[in-house]
Amino acid sequence: MTPLLHERLVQVGTAAKSFLAGAQVFCSFTRTPVSEPTARRYTERAGAVMEECESEGFPAEALDCDDHRPRWIGADGVFVRLVGGASREVRTVTLGAVNATLRPDGTQEVRTTDLSYFSRLTEGAEAFIELAGVECRRRRLADAGQVAAGSDGADWCQRLFDRHCPHARRSLDFYHAGVRVHTFSKALWQEEGLAKEHAGRHLHALKHEGPADLLTSLRAWSQVDANPTVRQVAQEQLNFFAAREELLDYPGLRAAGLPIGTGNAESANVHVIQARLKGSGKFWGKEHVNPMLALRGAFCSQRWEEAWTATSTRMAAGHYPVHLFHAPKAKT
Repeated sequence: MTPLLHERLVQVGTAAKSFLAGAQVFCSFTRTPVSEPTARRYTERAGAVMEECESEGFPAEALDCDDHRPRWIGADGVFVRLVGGASREVRTVTLGAVNATLRPDGTQEVRTTDLSYFSRLTEGAEAFIELAGVECRRRRLADAGQVAAGSDGADWCQRLFDRHCPHARRSLDFYHAGVRVHTFSKALWQEEGLAKEHAGRHLHALKHEGPADLLTSLRAWSQVDANPTVRQVAQEQLNFFAAREELLDYPGLRAAGLPIGTGNAESANVHVIQARLKGSGKFWGKEHVNPMLALRGAFCSQRWEEAWTATSTRMAAGHYPVHLFHAPKAKT
């Protein structure tokens, strides 16, 4: 197989929803018949080499001296199924540049563009935090003048930010905050309209004035004796928000033109991982997950050429990952 056909086979094995679909697309466009096992073997071996290349680090992305846009980092996780039926969490870090513009009506629109992704299945969060430094260094996050960091409030996300961007302005994803406020409002008001009105009022204050009003209300309701259910729900939400009060400065973030949502991080779960690694009847051998994640990260980050150059150079020198030769087959 020529180098170009080799690359194209790995690309379709990465992009298609399955190795079988990839083999069919490859045959359709190149008129070169390949079997599903061949597409699997070529793709997984190339992915393992790409994973090794990434562990050594790609060259840092050159930040344009005239590009003073703030940077953004988000983190999230999603579970994939392994051979044997167990589910394991794959964590992803998403990085991008923030663009704040004014709409014709004078309101501000904040968008995050130039996105890149790094995903891995690891034994614990600390291992992922260390590995994610590869992408943070490639995007030169530490050199950015202003950085925003968003998450769902998970402790491992805060440790990741501590490690790679301690100067970042952090936030709790506003949607997650909204879900918790609505949970309390539904416990307080059985009538749907009243619950929505109550939640909307607190969320408006949270976005425009900060968390003081919400925390005061939750603290008061957590001490009411009349309704144990309301008291319990209020205390649960108070514990969550009070422990993350520093992440709730939505007025300050909005004034600085920074995002208050983590939609890009959550959509990465769908775009990078679920589109290829999840689905009916899909189970992965543990050894095969990270090679595919390396390929998906390069493909979805629009940096395939850079990653493939390093990968193909290593493979041309005869380097192939021996540990994959006897790995269990997976339905993928």
